[in-house]
Amino acid sequence: MEGGESATSSANQWHQERIQMWLANNVSKRQEEYVRWNELTVFCGSWNVNNKKPPTAAEMAPWLLPSSPSNNQPDVYVVGLQEVDLTVAGVLTQQTDKALPWLETVEATINSSGTKFLPLSHRQLAGIMVGVWVRESLFPLCSAPHTLDVATGILGMLGNKGGVALSFRIQCSTVCVVCAHLAADIAQVVRRNQDFNDIIKRMRFPVPDQIHSHSGVLSQKSSIDGKFGVYDHDYVFWVGDLNYRLTTTDYQFVHGQIAAAKNAEDPIEGFKELMKHDQLQIQRDNGEVFPHFNECPIAFPPTYKFVPDTQEYVAEAQDKPRIPAWCDRVLYRVKDASAGSVTPHKYSWHPELTISDHKPVSLTLTARTKDIDHSKYQQILREIARDLDRLENEYMPDASISTNALSYGTVAFGDTVRRSFVLTNTGVVPVQYSFKSAPGAASTLPFWITAPAPTGVIMPSSEAVIELNFQTSPRDLEALNAGPEELETVVILHLHQSKDHFLTLSARWRRTVFGVSLTTPTLPKPLWVLADALYQHGAAAAGSLLEGPIPDDLVLIRDSLTELGTVTVGREPGDPDTAYISSVADAFFVYLDCISPAVVPEELFPAIMAASTESEMRAIPAGLPHAHYLVFIYVMSFVRYMISFEPDDHFVKGAATLLARVICRKPSRASVTQSELRSAAKFVEFFLRS
Repeated sequence: MEGGESATSSANQWHQERIQMWLANNVSKRQEEYVRWNELTVFCGSWNVNNKKPPTAAEMAPWLLPSSPSNNQPDVYVVGLQEVDLTVAGVLTQQTDKALPWLETVEATINSSGTKFLPLSHRQLAGIMVGVWVRESLFPLCSAPHTLDVATGILGMLGNKGGVALSFRIQCSTVCVVCAHLAADIAQVVRRNQDFNDIIKRMRFPVPDQIHSHSGVLSQKSSIDGKFGVYDHDYVFWVGDLNYRLTTTDYQFVHGQIAAAKNAEDPIEGFKELMKHDQLQIQRDNGEVFPHFNECPIAFPPTYKFVPDTQEYVAEAQDKPRIPAWCDRVLYRVKDASAGSVTPHKYSWHPELTISDHKPVSLTLTARTKDIDHSKYQQILREIARDLDRLENEYMPDASISTNALSYGTVAFGDTVRRSFVLTNTGVVPVQYSFKSAPGAASTLPFWITAPAPTGVIMPSSEAVIELNFQTSPRDLEALNAGPEELETVVILHLHQSKDHFLTLSARWRRTVFGVSLTTPTLPKPLWVLADALYQHGAAAAGSLLEGPIPDDLVLIRDSLTELGTVTVGREPGDPDTAYISSVADAFFVYLDCISPAVVPEELFPAIMAASTESEMRAIPAGLPHAHYLVFIYVMSFVRYMISFEPDDHFVKGAATLLARVICRKPSRASVTQSELRSAAKFVEFFLRS
């Protein structure tokens, strides 16, 4: 009886959600009848502060305050900072209080002219921070603030690179502000693109309770999947050190272009030739990043790299010379015409602030925000609801699927293979889809398949491209390596109140050197090969531990280790058939993460948490199986050698934290809390210092 009631309740919920989506879609088509538009002035600023302490409020004023007293201050301030904290401890533990003085200084500066601004919220990830301040008179119109962060550093977890974001509502418009610090180095274009796409994919906020306040109808992005993505917001303001460089390495050409542009009558035209070499512009033109974003034409010189405390670019002959580049950018996005519009005013740099090797940038703009005439809204809602009643009585949902089979070919650990099909609503009422478990199956999808949008609603005469991607994690390897090579399963695409569709998914699993079990008392050769490659590079390898990998290098390393038993380290990222040193460091930790059971088997995790004395800590590896003990001692000795090049206490603690993440695991694939990670890192640190 209880199961039947649950199924009925679930069906009713699905039906109600489908109604909500249909109503929201049709009501929005008539929004000009019930929406009142208001203008909101927004300041968006970004500065890589190079781990420096904040200047005074007076020194910050040229960046944050209007250049002329006749210009009014904006209504909303969005301020993003990077490299607030560059310490290893801050990067690895992602816990730092260095943002507080900067927050205080920003607030003091914007309040110094007499207009009162109140902090809405802020978020920090290691050295990356974003904060929003709102004019006091408008503060009551803001609601539903939520913050998130996404780390994209080494192992996809560390906060030296990544993004922080704040989602909120002002009146009935939704706003998302993002501050990002993407991968550095001129050659890492693909890595920067990957960082951007990872941030977009992983930034998933709670769905705002009601986009139309008091309306009783949710926005088109309802709580079907329980999340609200970056692109679901009416407005997105994106600031940061995006680290895109110039494609040319001709130092004299670049400086000649900068000098000529400074003297040009039209600076935008003056910089147009140099902008042809801008990596970000090229990647946007190719459709790789920032789809449907806008950036104002650039009319100011490159913002990086300067000699600190000057307005002079780093000279060509200096150590680690850098070609000047527009690393620091501000972009914006409007969801669609119904969401509003943006009028940009001034996109500029602020060379007066000299403490960093970057110059801050800013964009001021006006955005139209929505307010609702609720009586008119309710009237329109009633009219459309009557139409829905008639349609539901006359029609049932119907949809067609473009294929009934998806093949992923030969796949291995580290591969991401994307496949998709098209679901088209061929009826006159909304179609709600989801995946459901096949008879006897433990879950709706096999563990080797991910679905970015496993549920959704498709409006009449519309279609959805539904992705089902092959992707594995280290925890999946034990089952895959022990199972058959041929992977095949049937998944059920369920259409509410309509017929189900069946899809066959197939792949051929290729075993590699990743995912071994320590069953023999010998050191795994791939582990030794990776360690030896790092050993040969000494200090350079030690310094690369926090850089993170180059995209596709893990696959190159995997195949080289599997087929040849070797790995070749290149001098620069992107060297043909070679792996960059930071990618080898990443592969070393990934290899350890893939060992199953863990180097320190999962059943010993409680003992690690309880160990507080030297004898208790030494007793844990002493009780390991011989093969595990051998790897444990080897890894500790090798990492101890690596940290001898970086004996700073923060670096040692950081290396211990990184190593603890991959060799100390909880049973049953449970997540490790920050407190547990600190205890595990303390255990590892003991042996690194022994």
